Amino acid sequence: ALATVMSAAAVVPVGSGRALMAFNGDFLFFVYVIALGRFFTTLATLDTDSNLGVLGAGRYVYFAALMEPAFLMITAILAMHTTKASFSDFLGRHEGFSVAIICAVVVLMMSAIVETGRMPIDDQASLNRLSVFNNSMPLHYSGVDLAMMCMATALKLTVYTTLVATMMMPLGMSALTGVSLYVGIMLSIAVAIGVVESVSVRLTTIHVAQFIIGASAISLIALAVVAFGRDIR
Repeated sequence: ALATVMSAAAVVPVGSGRALMAFNGDFLFFVYVIALGRFFTTLATLDTDSNLGVLGAGRYVYFAALMEPAFLMITAILAMHTTKASFSDFLGRHEGFSVAIICAVVVLMMSAIVETGRMPIDDQASLNRLSVFNNSMPLHYSGVDLAMMCMATALKLTVYTTLVATMMMPLGMSALTGVSLYVGIMLSIAVAIGVVESVSVRLTTIHVAQFIIGASAISLIALAVVAFGRDIR
């Protein structure tokens, strides 16, 4: 699970630079290697033979199945919008904030929240309740195994928020300015996530599904805007 997230991180550009491994269609590689890590995490959870873990794994896969189409759709829309086919070419390579770019930032942020089980999707403080899904999966692990699962979740959050930060960075910056802006945006996102987790309550399962379907609706709005060629800057 940790190795798959590290592999996905290799195709994500940081700031104004290019990714360690950039190629056409790397956004599809990103989606499917994250799905492969999800598969391994689910197998590891089922291996514990815990009812709580199985319940959490089932919810995790259910929510991921709803979120994955929205993420794939918005990345494909960005590729269409910029006529590029690589993260390093269409992330942060735009002039101004159009409707498609704003929709993409929102959907990527929602993807980060769902994939890592942050509030209001999951409660990080409740490790032994039937209401949680993300934190119930590594509940019966300890030591190095638990550390790797927690590292995978933390790295996944960093990767997704890096996608958001790179989307928000304008063109034509120097390396120093790009790094400074990237760090500032990442800190702002971290503060925003902390504030949301502090003031919100966890959604019920049906409301989480509605939250994710909302991401698909936003992606459809971006698709309509780009397809009809009336993107507003």
